[in-house]
Amino acid sequence: MRRLLITAVLVSCLSGCSIYEDMMRGDEDQARVRLSPEDSARVTELYIATGRYGVMLAQVRDILRLPESVTAGDAAVISSADPVQELRGIADQQVRVARELSSDTLAACNRKGVPDAVRQLGCETAGAFPARLKQPVTAQIAAVSARDEELGALVMRWWDAACSVAPKPAEGEPHACSIE
Repeated sequence: MRRLLITAVLVSCLSGCSIYEDMMRGDEDQARVRLSPEDSARVTELYIATGRYGVMLAQVRDILRLPESVTAGDAAVISSADPVQELRGIADQQVRVARELSSDTLAACNRKGVPDAVRQLGCETAGAFPARLKQPVTAQIAAVSARDEELGALVMRWWDAACSVAPKPAEGEPHACSIE
């Protein structure tokens, strides 16, 4: 009887362990599905920041009278109950923004009429644009956040340069760079 009880306990344990192991092993992304409240807030921040970069690039194109970027477009709505899907969507949007920035800086570099300082920055940025920013990253908060930091610095530098040469608005009119 004791042997039967021990066997039953072992089978039960092994079965439970097997289920646990399958749950933990599963798809690599599944292990990251459960986000802490801080990570959920960070996903929201990343979503907002990426959308903001697209708006800023559109403003720069308007200020410098650059053609619409072939990579520019409406930002995709990234809404999902699955945080991994949201992070994938944000990572894809970051790639779109990086390609847009690269295209815009090259266009400014090659365009007459762009103020010299901005044109020079465009040439420098286009010539040394990090190729890794144009490639997808894994759907992990650390990877998407790191890309956000690097991409945000490049966009801000480009936007600040364009805003510094933007025409001053008439009294009572908003400045072209009023989102900041």
